[in-house]
Amino acid sequence: MRSRCLKVLPFACSLSLAATVALAEPTSTVPGQVLQVRPYMNPDDPCAFIVVDNTSLCGVSTFKISLRDNAGLAALSVAITSMTTGKPVTLEVSNATGCQGANSLLQSIYLQR
Repeated sequence: MRSRCLKVLPFACSLSLAATVALAEPTSTVPGQVLQVRPYMNPDDPCAFIVVDNTSLCGVSTFKISLRDNAGLAALSVAITSMTTGKPVTLEVSNATGCQGANSLLQSIYLQR
């Protein structure tokens, strides 16, 4: 029985690692500055669009922040802070949607020092 477990363990570990890698969300490799913030007042899909100064993520510079909950409002706050202070941000696209060209949905926005 022990021998069988030792044979299965490396296989299970490799599956676990593959699943972790497959679920990794796209993240920008070059921090950028937010150049524009545009809240979009649509009752069916409240959101904001931001424009950054590079295309290192998804090959585009325009992204969407969902404003359906407080997390989206916090992300919008970070975007406005970046725009007004000139501090760079790192962007992370949603796991669920991935890169979808212009207006890809953001999952996270990191304010840099």
